[in-house]
Amino acid sequence: SLKLNQPLQKIGKFPNRKMIFTISPASLADLYRHLYLKIYHGTSVENDEVQNSITRESLLRKVAAFLHSEFGAAMVIDGVVSQRISLMEAASEFCYRFKNQLQMKSDDDNKNNQSNTMTSIALSSTETRFIDKMASVNSSVKGDEVMEVVTLRHPPGRIIDGDEKCNYTATEAGQTPSDLSSLLNSKENLSLPMLASSCPGFVCLVEKTAPAVVPLLSSSKSPMAVAGTLLKAGLWDRDSPDEVFHVAIMPCHDKKLEAGRADFAWERQALMSYGGVFNQTNNINSSSGMLAKGQSDYVNEVDLVLTTGELLEVLSDAASRSKSKNHVGGDISMAESNNNKSSALSAFAIRDFLETLTTEPDDNLDDRDSNLVTETFDENDTRPNDEPQSSTGNLDDSGVHGSGSYADYIFRYAAWNLFGCELPLNEPLPWKSSTTAASSANAAKTSGVLRRRKRRQETTDMREVSLYKLSDGSYSCDAGNENSIPVLTFATAYGFKNVQLVLQNLSKNNVGMSESPERRRFDYVEIMACPSGCPNGGGQIGSAGQRETPRETKERVKETVSAVPIIRPKSNNRSIAFKIYGNSEDVSGSNGIISGGCFGHDARRLFHTRFHAVPKMEISSGAAAGVAVSDTNW
Repeated sequence: SLKLNQPLQKIGKFPNRKMIFTISPASLADLYRHLYLKIYHGTSVENDEVQNSITRESLLRKVAAFLHSEFGAAMVIDGVVSQRISLMEAASEFCYRFKNQLQMKSDDDNKNNQSNTMTSIALSSTETRFIDKMASVNSSVKGDEVMEVVTLRHPPGRIIDGDEKCNYTATEAGQTPSDLSSLLNSKENLSLPMLASSCPGFVCLVEKTAPAVVPLLSSSKSPMAVAGTLLKAGLWDRDSPDEVFHVAIMPCHDKKLEAGRADFAWERQALMSYGGVFNQTNNINSSSGMLAKGQSDYVNEVDLVLTTGELLEVLSDAASRSKSKNHVGGDISMAESNNNKSSALSAFAIRDFLETLTTEPDDNLDDRDSNLVTETFDENDTRPNDEPQSSTGNLDDSGVHGSGSYADYIFRYAAWNLFGCELPLNEPLPWKSSTTAASSANAAKTSGVLRRRKRRQETTDMREVSLYKLSDGSYSCDAGNENSIPVLTFATAYGFKNVQLVLQNLSKNNVGMSESPERRRFDYVEIMACPSGCPNGGGQIGSAGQRETPRETKERVKETVSAVPIIRPKSNNRSIAFKIYGNSEDVSGSNGIISGGCFGHDARRLFHTRFHAVPKMEISSGAAAGVAVSDTNW
């Protein structure tokens, strides 16, 4: 189609670069559902014999073979690999915040400390421009303000106290190193509740409308960005960043905005410097330093993002061409896909087309790229999704795993790391509907707004789970009796309605670092802008243009979630994470490629990022020049 011409042409512009694809678990799951689990108005279009022989991994290999034949892909990375690293970093960050929160609780200087985040704009992963507007002392005009701008060069990623290798350079004079470091290493960044930051739609909303909430965002990079770091920093195959063209297949259009964030763009010199941490200085951009013609000063971690729907369109076009070539007059046009019958035939055609592709490495690849698909699972990872049913047998529980399992994974890790409570890996957590939405609905009744009639029952997909300290000193997710004390409370909030609810509650309460656990409603919230999370993302195949009832949408999302892998902590892994951190998720990682383990110095440089309170858009001319657009009345 015309809308795909530009990105596909971008791939063709770099014939000499190594094409590497990362496919999100949610994207692969939705494709699996569409091709093998999909049902059209009660008429199954699936072939039981084919379905029983097709697993998630086998579909991944078929898609990888297609990407190799169509675009020359040298490697296809299962997003589970980078997702595990993102989860491990986020879990370690949460435990760090939780422990520091307890230490700061007794500090009198921190009492009633409200968040006062300075607005800033990222220029690259190592350069940020801070903007501070303050009342003018010399002006007699009320409301007159002066603007102070400081452009700061700094180490990439997350900066905390004790980082000895941090150097700060400002373009403006008069700033001391302590002043500069405080801009990046505010104690507000240790505040709770910690909020998931893997959803670019939610992050964009927070940065533009809720500056006080920005310090609560987890600094852990999303799985897509982690995959880009692995590839462009030379951690995977020690390729130069100029040799790699990274394409990410994602369930969300907003991921294209995330790929364009300046925080995920490395200056070449910085990439060389931090490549030295991994003894790869000679492998990363080891040329004479001169830029080739047309070469940028910056290296993006992700060069191109395709949605699941766009991948399906490319597959459909390839299947159509193949059928036209083999059967004259048998072309299946995507223009007919609005019809149920042609949509079903299209799914059949794609499945038949994928069956014709060879997935044997020796037939498709040369010796250098003999492994087209990365290993997707650790040896002891939970595998609930090779078949349509969840391993837990509880589809309602599996709903918390479709968007990366952040809340589930971090809750289990924190229970073990902070309280020594090892929750059974083969049992689901007792997630329950959150009561926050109900209290909000009751508040609306007394707000003076008259409602004539409730059209629909108030519903929410917010869920929560708590860890309690029992009277005998042990810990459990079961409260037991009224003497039990909640020590951890996590929640999931999917959909814009729930996102607004969480932000409203945070804005009403003190979100500063002095907030006590007794006042805090949640310790961690996994937030996704799309209803039902990433499996129902805007870039997914979804209903393929067909109208759905709410019940049908719910069933479709359940089918997609059933094909998403569940990652649990403390597995005896042999994955890429094992090679990077050295031994397992629970050690310092002394034998790995990077030192310091999860949330260590090197990991914070590469696998963490920064977020910004974005300056308000202002009117630039006329009598209202300098006034924020949001503050004007038209």
